[in-house]
Amino acid sequence: MKKHLTKLMTTASLGLLASSLATAAACPPNSDPCTVDLGNATVTFGQGSGSYFADAALNMGSDGSYSAVPDLFSTFSIVHQSGGDGFTFLPQVSGAVGGSGMNGFHEVVGYFRFIDMTFAAKPGYQLDGVQMSVTGTQNFFGDASATVTVPVAAISNGSNFSFSGPIDASNAFLQAEFVVNASYLEGPNGTALSYGTASASFDSATFVARVSAVPEPSHWAMLGLGAGLILLRSRQQAA
Repeated sequence: MKKHLTKLMTTASLGLLASSLATAAACPPNSDPCTVDLGNATVTFGQGSGSYFADAALNMGSDGSYSAVPDLFSTFSIVHQSGGDGFTFLPQVSGAVGGSGMNGFHEVVGYFRFIDMTFAAKPGYQLDGVQMSVTGTQNFFGDASATVTVPVAAISNGSNFSFSGPIDASNAFLQAEFVVNASYLEGPNGTALSYGTASASFDSATFVARVSAVPEPSHWAMLGLGAGLILLRSRQQAA
């Protein structure tokens, strides 16, 4: 019996996240460290293009389809926001199960993962944090389920999901994963006692380093002088 093939390719809308976009130079396809200039911050991939992984697989059963593109830099773009600079890309990870009437339990897993990725502020700036945002889709019907796990808080759930929140800038490992499963139980005379379908995809991911300007030494000197004059004035008044 033929497998049911479903492709879930969604064009992600990134206009709400970016004030401007520019294509970044890709890291070479090797394990050498690669640093990308984001603006007032940089991101370093400690293992070059090997710092990013994406995969999907049929974990159980036979009625499923899946797709993953393990090349981060094919859709990599720099993104600028108020108070931060970062990058965005399309994970292109999707999976679906059920729909072909094949008896049994079927499950597909998909993920994208970063290892050894660090952010740093440029001279004159300080790193105040890193924000991660992920969008995608999930659908299930009947005897099926779809579970999405991202290391930040969910903003909304449903057919179109969105996750956003701060990540630990000192922790260079993070992963986003989905699991979809469905079952089909054949009854007498070819009827279905139970059946289900499920699908999920990661459509866009954005990382923004929040930075702020560090006051120059002359600025601190002026602040110190002002504080000293205030203290002197208060003592004169108390005398």
